[in-house]
Amino acid sequence: MSEKSSETKLSALIEAKTLVREIAGAEPGDTIKSQIARAARRIGFMSASRVKDCWYADGRIKIGADELHRLREIANAQEKAKEARDEFAKLKQRVEFLEAALRLSDSDAYRLLADTQRAQGREDHRLLD
Repeated sequence: MSEKSSETKLSALIEAKTLVREIAGAEPGDTIKSQIARAARRIGFMSASRVKDCWYADGRIKIGADELHRLREIANAQEKAKEARDEFAKLKQRVEFLEAALRLSDSDAYRLLADTQRAQGREDHRLLD
């Protein structure tokens, strides 16, 4: 096997390992076995033993470009879903705040709105640092 071919195989295997672990995610109290099983369920097109081989970057397997492509798609879809859930939670919190503000008198609502806007500005500023 040429050096270039060996490097390509290794980089594909490392990427597959990274993607499989990303797809599995980590939850409190997880064992590696449960993470591998969860990854296999989420991936769907690989057997549990193939997912396990990717998890441990077993050098005896070959990862095809089509497999890497599908793993990337699954990982990207999961990331987008997480971002959407986070954005939804922020919007839900904002709606709850606005509903509470509507129940207050005008002066109380204005003060609450101003305080919240200042706090949001500080949070946004921290994110930029």
